[in-house]
Amino acid sequence: MITMSQNTSPVWLTTDPPKNMTAFLADVGLPWPVVAAWNGTDECYVYANVQCGMYHAIYNDTYFESEQEKTVTRWMPMPNLP
Repeated sequence: MITMSQNTSPVWLTTDPPKNMTAFLADVGLPWPVVAAWNGTDECYVYANVQCGMYHAIYNDTYFESEQEKTVTRWMPMPNLP
């Protein structure tokens, strides 16, 4: 298992990400990393993408939308929380 301590800089890995439902940070081409995990049923990685719309043309309506990705460019383990 690969872990990341609080005293080390995050390192992007280019090996194949885990396919055992372990959550990890993934580079899927967005300007920010996303939390992803393997979906064995669809045989792809899934991640939550933040969306924002308008509600009654006044209020921001923020929500998460599930996305699917066949290829993860690079990845890193989730950081340990204190």
